[in-house]
Amino acid sequence: MLRRTGRLRSRSRLAGLLLVATATAAACGGTSGTSATLLPTATQAGTRTAAPSASVAAPTPRPALSPAPSAKPPCCTPAATPSSFWAAVTRGLTAARHLQVTASGPSPGVLRFEPSASATMVNGTIVFVCTGGAAYDGQSRFARVPGKWTCGAGALVNGFRQIGQPADSWSANSPGDASITESVTVGSDGSWTWAYGGISAFLGGRITARVNLDPATNRIRTAQRTDPTGTTTYAFDYAGSFPALAVPAH
Repeated sequence: MLRRTGRLRSRSRLAGLLLVATATAAACGGTSGTSATLLPTATQAGTRTAAPSASVAAPTPRPALSPAPSAKPPCCTPAATPSSFWAAVTRGLTAARHLQVTASGPSPGVLRFEPSASATMVNGTIVFVCTGGAAYDGQSRFARVPGKWTCGAGALVNGFRQIGQPADSWSANSPGDASITESVTVGSDGSWTWAYGGISAFLGGRITARVNLDPATNRIRTAQRTDPTGTTTYAFDYAGSFPALAVPAH
């Protein structure tokens, strides 16, 4: 079950989940060669009695200069960095329009994401919604939570990068981990793996997480997080659809 405390500091260990960017491209420039110019051949004008003509040798043409080789860095291949990794995740969610994340472990549950809205599900029921920059807590009859909130893709990215797990919403006041480290490696199959480490004051210990991404589709394949309470694995469904996320009527 998801747990909430105080001003939604940790509404849910699941609901605080961690999911730019900057891709680099090289421009290609051309160089031009230099061609030699031949001198005109001199001729002698004849008179009434022509003098023996002098033979004028044509100058030897100079070979055209070869273009200087230009350094051409790899074109259109983004570097695998934490920023480019999560920018790709955002593009993947934007293209798919729907993403459902199912957590299995100490705090099982389901998160739903649209590009600009998100929600937490418990036993098939929506218990928290973030939309339009506002958060609504179902445990308080969907009363609006004070503050400005980041929803959807932004919440997914901020959750992973700040607490090592996806989050249904995020604000500047949300508690994050300390001593955060991030890195991205490229596998032999071309996939990218983001590795995270941090110290959770709320859980009183170290957090580690790993997320594997297919950069061809910008979709997350797998993710796992380990904290003092145990290990949680996440399943990502981009193909399924669900009703548009909105505050339930009450």
